[in-house]
Amino acid sequence: MIKNKQSLRSLIAFLVTWAFVVLTVTGIILYIIPHGRIAYWTHWSLAGLGKEQWGWVHMMFGGIFIVTGALHLYYNWKPFKKYLAERVRGKLNLSHELVASLLLTDNSGPAVELRE
Repeated sequence: MIKNKQSLRSLIAFLVTWAFVVLTVTGIILYIIPHGRIAYWTHWSLAGLGKEQWGWVHMMFGGIFIVTGALHLYYNWKPFKKYLAERVRGKLNLSHELVASLLLTDNSGPAVELRE
């Protein structure tokens, strides 16, 4: 099936891509599923899968995504290293978009203390 290193790289790239697509779809489905016991009381399902089954599909493809992502980085280490070296030589120009994205995704906001 796998004849050379290039076809293995292609296989891993496709696996990463498909895992990402499945994770996106299952993540959206898990987001819209009725919360709590409502899904269980109403016997909620979509495409024949219940809340728990959608969660399992999401977890399985999450594992596939992590493993194939690590393999993808391994097989593309030389181009990745070259890209990073070029960025460092160019003094790693931090664009406004990069800084804005970091600020928007920062989760270290003010801590709220709950008291009884």
